[in-house]
Amino acid sequence: MNKVGRYAMHFAAKIGDKDKVLELIHRGMSPDICDRRNYTLLYWAALYRRFEVVECLIPNNCDMNLQAE
Repeated sequence: MNKVGRYAMHFAAKIGDKDKVLELIHRGMSPDICDRRNYTLLYWAALYRRFEVVECLIPNNCDMNLQAE
């Protein structure tokens, strides 16, 4: 985790690195991991229009209804 509470998965989702996101999920990281503001991978991928990441999160059990507080 960096100083603003984001993990490598958040950066991978933000830049559209689908392979890294999948690698980290297969290594055991949750696709629902939140940063300090409670933003999910799905949030970051959608915000930056990284639809290939969005499409890989859905079949890997990300919670489509998870919301930031």
